[in-house]
Amino acid sequence: MMRQKLKDLLNPPPESVLPFLLELIAERKAKRCERGYDLQEWNEKDRKRRQEAAAERSWKRYAEQYRARHWPKPGKRSADRLILSMEPGKWYGRGDLIQMADLTRSDRIKVDQVLLRYGLVQRARNPEWQGTCDGKMTKASDALEPMWLYRMTSRGEAYCELLRMVCD
Repeated sequence: MMRQKLKDLLNPPPESVLPFLLELIAERKAKRCERGYDLQEWNEKDRKRRQEAAAERSWKRYAEQYRARHWPKPGKRSADRLILSMEPGKWYGRGDLIQMADLTRSDRIKVDQVLLRYGLVQRARNPEWQGTCDGKMTKASDALEPMWLYRMTSRGEAYCELLRMVCD
């Protein structure tokens, strides 16, 4: 129908073309309005769908980053690294453990907070610890030997073996 009107437009009848053009413009406006309403409705649905998909992707990305930050994989946690650095039957000072596990000084407390609490290590007083030379300890670094020594328990050995199986 539209092609026919275009052919008529290209080959105008001898009478005036103006009413024909006005009618064609009116029809196109009407169709555009109908399509425009449908397109507007479709665009709104499509926009909502895209927004929901973007929100879902954003949430998944946030959840993955949160998990990576707060729930590291087995063997990557500082407590796991401490246990993996120990050998069964040997006694270690807390500073030695931190150095072997390549952790920072702020991770020293993990030995008591995690390993000792869950029964993965046992703690005993160091018999070689004499305190400081002058009787007054001004800094912890003044002591030559650590006050406490730590050793893996049987539960710690089992956990260490489990970590080695999972990490390898």
